Amino acid sequence: MTRTRYWLFVGITVLLPFALLAGLEFTLRATWRGGAIPVFVPAPAGMGDYLMPNPALGKRYFGLQAHPPAPLMQPFAAHKPANGFRVFALGASTTAGFPWPPTGTFPRLLQDVLHDAMPADSVEVINLAIPATNSYSILDQADAVIAQHPDAVVIYSGQNEYYGALGVGSTESVGSRPWLVRTYLWLGRFRTFMLLRDGVNWARRSLAGSSGREPQAASFMEVVAGNQQITLGGRAYEAGIRQFRGNLQRILGKFRAAHVPVFIASLVTNERDMRPFASPANAAPGGADAVYDSARAVEARGDTVQARELYVRARDLDVVRFRAPSAFNDVIREVAQQQGATFVPVLKAFRAASPGGVIGHTLILEHLHPNQAGQALIAREFWDAMDSTAFAGHSVDAGRVKPWPVYVAGMDLTPFDRQMVHHTVQTLTTRWPFVPVAQNRDYRGTYRPTGRVDSLAFMASAGFSWSQAKLDVAEYYETHGFPDSAFAEYRGLIRELPIAEPPWRLGGHALLLAGDTAQAIGYLQHALDLHATIYSALELGVLAARAKDYARAVTYLRQAVQLDPRNPQALYQLSLASALNQDIETARATAMELARTNPDYPGLAGWLKALGLVR
Repeated sequence: MTRTRYWLFVGITVLLPFALLAGLEFTLRATWRGGAIPVFVPAPAGMGDYLMPNPALGKRYFGLQAHPPAPLMQPFAAHKPANGFRVFALGASTTAGFPWPPTGTFPRLLQDVLHDAMPADSVEVINLAIPATNSYSILDQADAVIAQHPDAVVIYSGQNEYYGALGVGSTESVGSRPWLVRTYLWLGRFRTFMLLRDGVNWARRSLAGSSGREPQAASFMEVVAGNQQITLGGRAYEAGIRQFRGNLQRILGKFRAAHVPVFIASLVTNERDMRPFASPANAAPGGADAVYDSARAVEARGDTVQARELYVRARDLDVVRFRAPSAFNDVIREVAQQQGATFVPVLKAFRAASPGGVIGHTLILEHLHPNQAGQALIAREFWDAMDSTAFAGHSVDAGRVKPWPVYVAGMDLTPFDRQMVHHTVQTLTTRWPFVPVAQNRDYRGTYRPTGRVDSLAFMASAGFSWSQAKLDVAEYYETHGFPDSAFAEYRGLIRELPIAEPPWRLGGHALLLAGDTAQAIGYLQHALDLHATIYSALELGVLAARAKDYARAVTYLRQAVQLDPRNPQALYQLSLASALNQDIETARATAMELARTNPDYPGLAGWLKALGLVR
């Protein structure tokens, strides 16, 4: 064999595996659309030219879960308008609003304020948060966010750094070395790697027998906690801090290089009303439990300053790391200063709003998720931070901002929503890590709903569609004579998806039942503008005829007939309105068409006689 042929043989041998991999990658890209998990995807047909966060985005980070957590479905313009002011909210469950519905999140409240302060602009606040994720997912999404031309980014993240997907203490882990995790996420862009990953994870689930017992969201804490004893200052603890600092530096560095202002908040947890999680290490002498008990005793004596220090110390000593320790806020402040980001003092605001400066159930539902007042306070702190900076190229009128109680009321959270939150919190806090494993209680398996609304709230807390449950609750209220309550549910749906037609139409109908005709007309007209349906056109036509505006009635009723040429009510009402509008020819022609398609329609015989069409 000549030397040339030898090296040719060696070259082919070395390159052949890469060529085969490239061929496999090309084939998978052409045939396996599910292998691609982009950050944003087109919104469903009928919504217009919009993008939305990919519902499958969680699969990037949760290889072991068949149904991983997902971001909210929040459409935004595929092509940013010239007057657009676009903000992305990044984080995990608190930013996503858990356990509140989408209408109860601080990013949505921030959008309300920005809408008022920037009336000349098209304001979008896109919530990209995914529960049970951490800084790795934000770093992974940063480039895609930058590609959507944000004017600002708000970040509330850090609580899940240990147990969130790919964290140092998580069951969803590929190792504790950040460079290895970042390489793993980069490889996720390739279909070949995703095919291999999904195959391995499928085998792991099958061997572990876990596929048949995958938890719902309420017991997710039990599933993601791999290392349940991360001691303060220990090896895993320090690895989590390094992981958080390194990722945060890269995240803020990317946005700084793209000239995107970042507003990043300090973190809050329940200190007073949340005992350290159930762990033998916490119960040991000198452990977190003992310090917490000391804090309670000191507070009972009236020394709130020392009590707060002890409460914080107990939280930091808690070896079950579902609450970020104090060191994380130090990291956030330091990295924000290094990278030119704006530090948002949410912790300071929560302390100022809490009795004795100790954060508890007045603002937090369980261990760290804010109640409605807490969500509003976070939104206010972000607005104050943004209001103190220059909105480049955009005119801001802070004088148009309403009092904050108005915005809180405008979250449109109903008793149904609050009952859903109650069921979610009860389900969560009756299991580990809130109680020892031996005391786990199956709240969902033992609770018995007290009525239709409670039943739907219970179902929604267990994963049933919140929007469908809201529709069912509204229908229940309407049929039982409570149109005002029905309208409140429709208003919440409108707040969630203002570009959807049905809630506007149904809300208008509920207002009619409640006797508020003037407001009903506005809702029905907006529904018709969003998407023309016979229901809105017909109802508006009948209302115009009752108001003796016959020309306007004819316009609406003609549209109704065009939408459904064989609808008997639309034909009959158009004939009546045309006659009252002095258009007898149209009235007769329409009546004859109704007689041809539906000769037994109630009242038609008499109307035909009145028009002189029968003797």
